[in-house]
Amino acid sequence: MTTAKKATNIRATIDATWGSGQGKLQLDDIFQDDPAKSRPLTGSTLLRDKSLLVTSTFDNSSFFISKLNHLGAVDLAFGVEGRVMGSFLANEQAAGGPIAEGADGRLFMAGSTTNGKSSEVSPAILCLDSKGNRVSSFGDNGQVIIDPPNTQRLTKKGPAFVFALPDGSVIVGVDYHTPAVLRAHLYKFDAQGAPVKAFGTDGRVEIKHGLRHASTSLSDGCVLDNGLLLFAGYEKYEPDVNTDGLVVMLNSDSGAPHENFGHPERPGILVVRYNSRGAELNTVRQRAPNRFTASGYTNMGNALSERYGMLIAFDEEGKPDFDVFGSPNIMPLPADLGSDRRVNWADHVPFADNIVVSGGDEKGNYIACVKARSGGYNSDFSDAGGVIPREETTDSLSRLHYQQDPGKLIVALNINPENPLGCLYRYNIAQ
Repeated sequence: MTTAKKATNIRATIDATWGSGQGKLQLDDIFQDDPAKSRPLTGSTLLRDKSLLVTSTFDNSSFFISKLNHLGAVDLAFGVEGRVMGSFLANEQAAGGPIAEGADGRLFMAGSTTNGKSSEVSPAILCLDSKGNRVSSFGDNGQVIIDPPNTQRLTKKGPAFVFALPDGSVIVGVDYHTPAVLRAHLYKFDAQGAPVKAFGTDGRVEIKHGLRHASTSLSDGCVLDNGLLLFAGYEKYEPDVNTDGLVVMLNSDSGAPHENFGHPERPGILVVRYNSRGAELNTVRQRAPNRFTASGYTNMGNALSERYGMLIAFDEEGKPDFDVFGSPNIMPLPADLGSDRRVNWADHVPFADNIVVSGGDEKGNYIACVKARSGGYNSDFSDAGGVIPREETTDSLSRLHYQQDPGKLIVALNINPENPLGCLYRYNIAQ
């Protein structure tokens, strides 16, 4: 994770070089020559060469991966005319998903394949080289189909995240349903696509609370500078209707909880409760050595509209990081944008003295800048103030990608909830 250089302020402006001049690209604009009717964005990642990978599911049947250059144009040298399309298993429906770049330049997409007769969904990993070719030495011709832990555990959707470790291994996060609860599972595969047997049980770690009727779910994860693994999500006790934010730190070799993180009674676990009405975390980032941030929401009341964006900052032991926030930072939108709207910080990018967050709802989407320590909106962030709104509606969680030199911020999300359409905004970031 790269954080920005020390600065007291940052400012965002629309990048007119991206797209049609409004700093916006849509997948249907980029791929006008493709007959697909549906173009949702299922994953994206910024590569070290400053190009962008996007994934999609075309016509509910094929996964799709494309590479865009620094101006947002399709890189025709990638795959076939700038795209890779296909399926995992014959006669099954494939779906795209989150994607990550490995240290050796290999690309890992965590998608899924669905059996048309049984409707069973199986997570799958696709491994490509930097040119978009399958890496034949990984799994079975560049792919691995992940089997469920047992016949009682099924998943209704593909993996939530994927990331690569420096040694070429890869971590994939999948939530499985049992008859009673939801459980988060982490899989680790080596550079050849084989399960790493020493990681948990035969390459799999199940995130449990200890109570039989407790659900867990992880939505994001990353490898830290010191090699540890950090994850964010939620846990829920049945029949309680509310969730608690959840942060998990594990050892990367064994998958065991990191003993020095969290409460001694639950090592490796940090439970985030702002009040008794529920919280959930979407993303987690390393902002500095042994310092971390996470974003999500908390419910301030019993009504759905009383959901506020939440940021937390903590150290390597799970204790509050007072250099950022000593306690969870809770924020509604400014009054002029509708302070009664429900808010969920879908993603965030930590800077030295600010944190940029993103969100959206049926009234539009937005990015915002929150000041560290004081916790208020940074009114100098843009001409519009501390929040930059867009009119396009969304019901998906946006993702942020930040690059330095020059400073660029990409917002990746789906607009038009009735027929989700992938959309990419880009802003210049000055410090």
